[in-house]
Amino acid sequence: MTVVIASFGDRMLPLCGAGGSQVSCDAVAQYRQGIRALPDWRSWADVQAWWPAYSVPKAALTAAIVFVLTQYGSVLFVKTMIREYGKRSYLVASWVWHAALAITGFAVNMWLGVVAVVLLTRSVAIPLRFRGQRRPKPMIAGVTEAMCLLLVFIAVIIICPHLA
Repeated sequence: MTVVIASFGDRMLPLCGAGGSQVSCDAVAQYRQGIRALPDWRSWADVQAWWPAYSVPKAALTAAIVFVLTQYGSVLFVKTMIREYGKRSYLVASWVWHAALAITGFAVNMWLGVVAVVLLTRSVAIPLRFRGQRRPKPMIAGVTEAMCLLLVFIAVIIICPHLA
Protein backbone atom coordinates (compact mmCIF):
# COMPACT_ATOMS: atom_id res chain seq x y z
CA MET A 1 0.00 0.00 0.00
CA THR A 2 2.77 2.45 0.85
CA VAL A 3 4.36 2.06 -2.56
CA VAL A 4 1.07 2.88 -4.27
CA ILE A 5 0.50 5.95 -2.11
CA ALA A 6 4.06 7.22 -2.56
CA SER A 7 3.94 6.76 -6.33
CA PHE A 8 1.35 9.48 -6.86
CA GLY A 9 3.15 12.41 -5.27
CA ASP A 10 1.76 15.92 -5.24
CA ARG A 11 1.58 17.94 -8.45
CA MET A 12 0.95 21.13 -6.51
CA LEU A 13 4.34 21.14 -4.79
CA PRO A 14 6.43 23.89 -6.40
CA LEU A 15 10.12 23.34 -6.90
CA CYS A 16 12.60 25.32 -4.86
CA GLY A 17 16.07 24.87 -6.25
CA ALA A 18 19.09 27.06 -6.80
CA GLY A 19 17.20 29.11 -9.38
CA GLY A 20 13.88 29.14 -7.50
CA SER A 21 12.19 32.38 -6.56
CA GLN A 22 11.56 33.43 -2.98
CA VAL A 23 7.82 32.86 -3.50
CA SER A 24 8.34 29.23 -4.56
CA CYS A 25 10.75 28.64 -1.65
CA ASP A 26 8.19 30.07 0.78
CA ALA A 27 5.57 27.72 -0.69
CA VAL A 28 7.88 24.74 -0.14
CA ALA A 29 8.51 25.83 3.46
CA GLN A 30 4.75 26.17 4.04
CA TYR A 31 4.20 22.74 2.48
CA ARG A 32 6.75 21.11 4.76
CA GLN A 33 5.43 22.91 7.84
CA GLY A 34 1.91 21.67 7.02
CA ILE A 35 3.20 18.10 6.97
CA ARG A 36 5.05 18.41 10.29
CA ALA A 37 2.22 20.10 12.19
CA LEU A 38 0.51 17.52 14.40
CA PRO A 39 -3.08 18.11 15.55
CA ASP A 40 -3.86 19.52 18.95
CA TRP A 41 -5.32 16.92 21.34
CA ARG A 42 -8.56 18.95 21.55
CA SER A 43 -9.21 18.55 17.82
CA TRP A 44 -8.61 14.80 17.50
CA ALA A 45 -12.04 14.21 15.93
CA ASP A 46 -11.52 16.81 13.18
CA VAL A 47 -10.43 15.10 9.95
CA GLN A 48 -8.75 18.27 8.68
CA ALA A 49 -6.62 18.33 11.82
CA TRP A 50 -5.18 14.93 10.97
CA TRP A 51 -4.89 15.47 7.23
CA PRO A 52 -4.07 19.12 6.71
CA ALA A 53 -3.97 20.54 3.21
CA TYR A 54 -0.40 19.48 2.47
CA SER A 55 -0.07 16.16 4.27
CA VAL A 56 -1.48 13.58 1.85
CA PRO A 57 -2.19 14.11 -1.86
CA LYS A 58 -5.88 13.65 -2.68
CA ALA A 59 -5.13 10.99 -5.31
CA ALA A 60 -3.14 8.92 -2.82
CA LEU A 61 -5.85 9.15 -0.17
CA THR A 62 -8.50 8.19 -2.74
CA ALA A 63 -6.40 5.20 -3.86
CA ALA A 64 -5.95 4.02 -0.28
CA ILE A 65 -9.67 4.33 0.45
CA VAL A 66 -10.60 2.45 -2.74
CA PHE A 67 -8.22 -0.38 -1.83
CA VAL A 68 -9.53 -0.62 1.74
CA LEU A 69 -13.17 -0.71 0.62
CA THR A 70 -12.60 -3.27 -2.13
CA GLN A 71 -10.46 -5.49 0.10
CA TYR A 72 -13.18 -5.56 2.77
CA GLY A 73 -15.57 -6.73 0.05
CA SER A 74 -12.99 -9.34 -0.91
CA VAL A 75 -12.94 -10.64 2.66
CA LEU A 76 -16.73 -10.98 2.64
CA PHE A 77 -16.67 -12.78 -0.72
CA VAL A 78 -13.95 -15.24 0.29
CA LYS A 79 -15.66 -16.01 3.61
CA THR A 80 -18.88 -16.62 1.65
CA MET A 81 -17.06 -19.09 -0.58
CA ILE A 82 -14.95 -20.95 2.01
CA ARG A 83 -15.55 -20.71 5.77
CA GLU A 84 -19.09 -19.38 5.79
CA TYR A 85 -20.23 -21.30 2.72
CA GLY A 86 -24.00 -21.74 2.76
CA LYS A 87 -24.70 -19.04 5.36
CA ARG A 88 -27.17 -16.51 4.02
CA SER A 89 -26.06 -13.76 6.40
CA TYR A 90 -22.57 -13.57 4.86
CA LEU A 91 -23.96 -13.89 1.35
CA VAL A 92 -26.37 -11.01 1.89
CA ALA A 93 -23.68 -8.92 3.59
CA SER A 94 -21.37 -9.49 0.62
CA TRP A 95 -24.06 -8.50 -1.88
CA VAL A 96 -25.10 -5.41 0.07
CA TRP A 97 -21.48 -4.30 0.52
CA HIS A 98 -20.70 -4.71 -3.18
CA ALA A 99 -23.92 -2.94 -4.21
CA ALA A 100 -23.07 -0.02 -1.93
CA LEU A 101 -19.55 -0.03 -3.36
CA ALA A 102 -20.96 0.16 -6.90
CA ILE A 103 -23.29 3.05 -6.02
CA THR A 104 -20.44 4.92 -4.32
CA GLY A 105 -18.11 4.14 -7.21
CA PHE A 106 -20.48 5.68 -9.75
CA ALA A 107 -20.89 8.73 -7.51
CA VAL A 108 -17.11 9.28 -7.55
CA ASN A 109 -16.15 8.24 -11.08
CA MET A 110 -17.86 6.23 -13.81
CA TRP A 111 -14.92 3.83 -14.20
CA LEU A 112 -14.68 3.14 -10.47
CA GLY A 113 -18.38 2.30 -10.66
CA VAL A 114 -17.77 -0.08 -13.56
CA VAL A 115 -15.03 -1.87 -11.59
CA ALA A 116 -17.38 -2.12 -8.59
CA VAL A 117 -20.10 -3.61 -10.81
CA VAL A 118 -17.61 -6.28 -11.94
CA LEU A 119 -16.91 -7.05 -8.27
CA LEU A 120 -20.66 -7.12 -7.54
CA THR A 121 -21.23 -9.50 -10.44
CA ARG A 122 -18.49 -11.78 -9.10
CA SER A 123 -19.95 -11.73 -5.58
CA VAL A 124 -23.39 -12.70 -6.91
CA ALA A 125 -22.61 -15.08 -9.78
CA ILE A 126 -20.03 -17.39 -8.23
CA PRO A 127 -21.94 -18.22 -5.02
CA LEU A 128 -25.11 -18.78 -7.07
CA ARG A 129 -23.19 -21.06 -9.43
CA PHE A 130 -22.22 -23.33 -6.50
CA ARG A 131 -25.53 -23.12 -4.62
CA GLY A 132 -26.76 -26.52 -3.50
CA GLN A 133 -23.46 -28.20 -4.40
CA ARG A 134 -20.38 -29.10 -2.46
CA ARG A 135 -18.18 -26.30 -1.26
CA PRO A 136 -16.04 -24.99 -4.15
CA LYS A 137 -12.29 -25.47 -4.05
CA PRO A 138 -10.43 -22.56 -2.44
CA MET A 139 -8.46 -22.21 -5.65
CA ILE A 140 -11.57 -20.93 -7.43
CA ALA A 141 -12.02 -18.14 -4.91
CA GLY A 142 -8.27 -17.45 -4.91
CA VAL A 143 -7.88 -17.15 -8.67
CA THR A 144 -11.02 -15.03 -8.89
CA GLU A 145 -9.71 -12.74 -6.16
CA ALA A 146 -6.32 -12.44 -7.85
CA MET A 147 -7.96 -11.33 -11.10
CA CYS A 148 -10.24 -8.88 -9.29
CA LEU A 149 -7.36 -7.45 -7.28
CA LEU A 150 -5.40 -6.92 -10.49
CA LEU A 151 -8.41 -5.17 -12.03
CA VAL A 152 -8.79 -2.88 -9.01
CA PHE A 153 -5.06 -2.16 -8.95
CA ILE A 154 -4.98 -1.18 -12.63
CA ALA A 155 -8.11 0.94 -12.26
CA VAL A 156 -6.71 2.78 -9.24
CA ILE A 157 -3.39 3.46 -10.96
CA ILE A 158 -5.16 4.83 -14.04
CA ILE A 159 -8.14 6.64 -12.47
CA CYS A 160 -7.09 8.03 -9.08
CA PRO A 161 -4.43 10.49 -10.30
CA HIS A 162 -7.13 12.16 -12.43
CA LEU A 163 -9.46 12.62 -9.45
CA ALA A 164 -7.12 15.11 -7.75
